[in-house]
Amino acid sequence: MIPLWKIKREMRRIFLPDYKKRLYSDVSSSDKDYLREISDSYAGKRCFVIGNGPSLTASDLDKIKDEMSFASNKIFLIYDQTDWRPDFYCVEDMLVLSQCLDEIRNLSGSKKLFPINAFNNLERVPDSVCFPTIPPKNWDEPLSDPEFPEFSPDLSRGIGWGSTIVYTEIQLAIAMGFKEICLLGLDHQYSPGKESKEEKGVMISEGEKNHFHPLYRPAGEKWHSPNLHVLEVSYAKAQSEAEALGVRIVNCSRRTSLTVFEREDLETVLARPSA
Repeated sequence: MIPLWKIKREMRRIFLPDYKKRLYSDVSSSDKDYLREISDSYAGKRCFVIGNGPSLTASDLDKIKDEMSFASNKIFLIYDQTDWRPDFYCVEDMLVLSQCLDEIRNLSGSKKLFPINAFNNLERVPDSVCFPTIPPKNWDEPLSDPEFPEFSPDLSRGIGWGSTIVYTEIQLAIAMGFKEICLLGLDHQYSPGKESKEEKGVMISEGEKNHFHPLYRPAGEKWHSPNLHVLEVSYAKAQSEAEALGVRIVNCSRRTSLTVFEREDLETVLARPSA
């Protein structure tokens, strides 16, 4: 007998709007095989999700080099200071991906995971794995949907977009079976600096410094200005969904303005053995 959850999953797929069907169909068979392989493969274990805030240091990354971890975007700028490498490397911001494509192609030591829509206008990064995306109903005004954001711990269904790669990585971690997710370097503080606005949501950097590396955002680079309120809605959804699934999310960042998650010192976390 076919399990009820499989029947429901197939029904969701059949009745998806056309634009969502494309996101599913573009995922290759090898992608699907890998996603099935890693689903629940780290059941009961602990992992770290690394943010790129100013409080992140190479010395703290050295402390977690034996832990499972996710990292994103320009984390590679700190690689010359530490032997640590994330197990999983992710990017969903197409500006980051397009402007750092050569560096990302040359990265080694991590499994590269990307939402399939990241490559709508770019050649796919070799040796990467893509997962389906569950897009918002309104990209420009996501909070116009009272149900935003969708949350999915099912890699075959797709990962919900929450306007921050951390939200994506939390879903990936839960889908892989991790039961404790520790956040590090998630300062949740942004100073606009001297940016000039080019068009809605896209800025031109003239000295923006909101990250661990002084050259993270060089002058002239395009970037998406974050909406902290939208991010907080996504984080609150992650917290409530994780709690319902018996997953603990703890914020170990040295400095943070984010109050959604339980706080705990990094040293206290590391003093506990990982499952």
